[in-house]
Amino acid sequence: MLQDTLIFKIAGYEADLQAAKYVADLHAAGFAADLRAVGHAAELHAAGYMADLNAVGYAASLHTAEYAAALHAAVYAAALHAGGYAADLPAAGYVADIHAAGYADDLRAAGWYAAELHATGYAADLHAVEYAADLHAAGYTSDLHASKYAADLHAAGYAADLKVAEYEADLHAAEYAAVHQAAGYKVDFHAAGYVADLHAAGCATELQAAGNAAELQAAG
Repeated sequence: MLQDTLIFKIAGYEADLQAAKYVADLHAAGFAADLRAVGHAAELHAAGYMADLNAVGYAASLHTAEYAAALHAAVYAAALHAGGYAADLPAAGYVADIHAAGYADDLRAAGWYAAELHATGYAADLHAVEYAADLHAAGYTSDLHASKYAADLHAAGYAADLKVAEYEADLHAAEYAAVHQAAGYKVDFHAAGYVADLHAAGCATELQAAGNAAELQAAG
């Protein structure tokens, strides 16, 4: 443990006594397989993102699992965990994947949305989270509910994946559903699906048309 602390200090990683203890604990727990992973965990701690050992451990695990290609991705994953959004490693991993894939121009906003979606069980796979992030980055989702609708649509196979052959629904279809929900239309899941269907079929070229269809569906 002393050797790890010395290496840590020589590498220039702001090794105060508390940070050194975290590094030693991580190593003993098997989180950090190599010095680089330990270093990243220490940097995160020094930056004030880690309130407890578990948060640091998540960051180190992400690095070891090759989720976080850059320090920024690991930092956000740790911040999400510290904020209580990411209760398990997969949720934090999704955030890192989104960053690595370049989907989120606004990493912070997309990260928090993605983690919340995952935590609430809306995003079953990475693609749904990616589309939610795209929608947010494009300014379509002003609140979490709109992103949830986009994720729901993808999970049901309506409108999110470009390769869903039956619906031929590109991102615009999901955007229509999100805009429609954000505009205050009180629609259920099926109504949102109708909006996506209409758009895919070329019927709803304007938001007003999509809104009317959804209102009709909601009214039964």
